Amino acid sequence: MSVLMRRENTLIIEPGSDISKIQIINFILLPNSKKHFEGPPLQSKPYHEITSLKKLLNHFSSSQKLEICYLKQMKGLLALNVPPEIWKDASNRNLLSFNLEFVQRTNEFTSTYNYIQYIDLLSFLTNLTELNLLHNKISDISAISKIRTLETLDLSDNGIEDISTLQSLSDLMYLTEICLSENKISDISAISKIKNLKKLQLSSNGIQDISALQYLLDLTHLNLSENNLTTYTIALPNLLYLNISTQFIGKKYSNINKTLTKLQDISGLQHSPKLECLYLSETKTTDLSTIPHQMFRLKELILSQNNITQISYLSNFVDLQSLDLGCNKQIQNIGPLKFCTQLEKLVISQTNITDIWPLQFMKNLQTLDMSCTRVIDLHPLQYLHKLNSITAHNTGIIDVSPLSNLTQLYFLYLINNKITNVDTLKHHKKFLKYYLSDQNVPTTNELKFYNKILKVHSSHKQIRTIQNQNRIQKIRTSLTLKKNVVETIIYNYARKMNTQLEILAYFIESSNAQLQ
Repeated sequence: MSVLMRRENTLIIEPGSDISKIQIINFILLPNSKKHFEGPPLQSKPYHEITSLKKLLNHFSSSQKLEICYLKQMKGLLALNVPPEIWKDASNRNLLSFNLEFVQRTNEFTSTYNYIQYIDLLSFLTNLTELNLLHNKISDISAISKIRTLETLDLSDNGIEDISTLQSLSDLMYLTEICLSENKISDISAISKIKNLKKLQLSSNGIQDISALQYLLDLTHLNLSENNLTTYTIALPNLLYLNISTQFIGKKYSNINKTLTKLQDISGLQHSPKLECLYLSETKTTDLSTIPHQMFRLKELILSQNNITQISYLSNFVDLQSLDLGCNKQIQNIGPLKFCTQLEKLVISQTNITDIWPLQFMKNLQTLDMSCTRVIDLHPLQYLHKLNSITAHNTGIIDVSPLSNLTQLYFLYLINNKITNVDTLKHHKKFLKYYLSDQNVPTTNELKFYNKILKVHSSHKQIRTIQNQNRIQKIRTSLTLKKNVVETIIYNYARKMNTQLEILAYFIESSNAQLQ
């Protein structure tokens, strides 16, 4: 059955729908609809009567392409999300010659993961405020200068090398956010002309000289990660978020010079007293005292994958709420962290620590990752009643009884330890999942439930409450059953916590009764 949602001036057609192109055009696009609707339409309207629809989101398969030419009748169209399949066949549909001229009132345009090379026709969208062309084949961006109303621009992951035409954007007084990550840009001097910028994403390029950014005094968010910076000396007084990490991931960036030099000078940080989030991953940092004292009010500090040995300087960062020291294998003592009592998230994985006694003072701690360390004793955690997630695989843990009173725990990942008894955890009502051993042999009921989960997960139509469906990755799940009642779900942890929790909650609710 076709699954639709209609609310005021909006139509959403779910992936996997069996609606044909003719039905879409002749039956589905009902004007002025303010109701949610599921099932076959009860009323029909020919496309030429569709004039009031303001937002159209279409996600069709390759066999269900919507003829964009019909949109010329929608004079009130304000937002358009074009599916990738339409752009793949641009020659047959003549989209590049006429598909935008008739929707001049459109203020949002998104066409990501396509093959677009030329964007000259965007000049017709004179009311455009948001433009997202992520992952295309664009190299010439000169047409952007004609969109005087633009506020947000995303041209990430294209083939852009030259942004000199951005100098003409100085007249775009409303442009406050630009994302040019994952391109081939080296010269960013043209960006200095865009005075009202507040958010700028330039990660994964070939940038070395960032002096042009010193003129962007209104910047609050700046991402320069995965470039080849050696200094950060610019003064940006209103900056709240800064990422100057140099962590290259995967083969995608194999064309970038990875013979990185040390980030030798970060003195510019002293001129950003409002900074709340600082990312310094994989910058070959060894001496934390190079972080100026003006940074003591930081809320989030990421220092993973460096050469840090001593962390005594961190005792000054008393307002920290999130700290990542992962993959600093020389760290042996985290004693100075006893002063960081406001921490809510702490990552100390892949360090050489053996004792976590300072954590007993972190009464606000919610998320802890101490995997691949030499920690054995969990007693410092026994009174941290806000803890809801613990990752501690590949340590030497034997006894989990100190966790018995942590009633807020919903995730516990403890594989490859020496745990022999988990009876103290069985009364936990909030556990959605814990993983204690990868050596357990699943029973028949476990395999039955595992297959049921995979079957349910493969059908979008059966998962009603999950947000961000298009970003859900396949989950490997198994479980432990006792008397045919689901007590725990053993789960291979991944990073998209919120989405996966919703999935697991759905599985428990829908499948628990069926196994009894």
